[in-house]
Amino acid sequence: MTPPGPPPAGPSIRLERGESGVGPWIRRYLPQHLAAAVATVVACALLARATQDETAIGVGTALVESAAFYGVALWRMGAVRSSVRARSLDLLREYGVPEARDLVLRPALITAGVGLFPSAIAGAVLGSWVADLAFYGAAAKRVERSSSPKP
Repeated sequence: MTPPGPPPAGPSIRLERGESGVGPWIRRYLPQHLAAAVATVVACALLARATQDETAIGVGTALVESAAFYGVALWRMGAVRSSVRARSLDLLREYGVPEARDLVLRPALITAGVGLFPSAIAGAVLGSWVADLAFYGAAAKRVERSSSPKP
């Protein structure tokens, strides 16, 4: 018997009736967020060594961070959906609007953080955290709406 895989992370997995508070959101987003945080630090450190261009550091860091976030999300959904296409569509439904906003906001905030702080890594992490507030708030609202009973 094979052990069960990681908990799925797609919108096909709804909140259980009566679930509320921060617990469901921590379980849902923490693995993706941890992978993205590590990717932010590593990417920023490497990019800051390679260039002094704050925009290149900010945009490059944001791209690597997003790739890590969605890579883990796709992996976690693998226990539920076998098709990468189906998993990708689930992710698009869950994160579509928040991600569209995030595509502009995250690189701008990371770039601003890199420019404002003496440590590029500290600036990138702070810029990423500010972007996370907007992203997770919008993503959580979409999941709550999709989990609400339909009249």
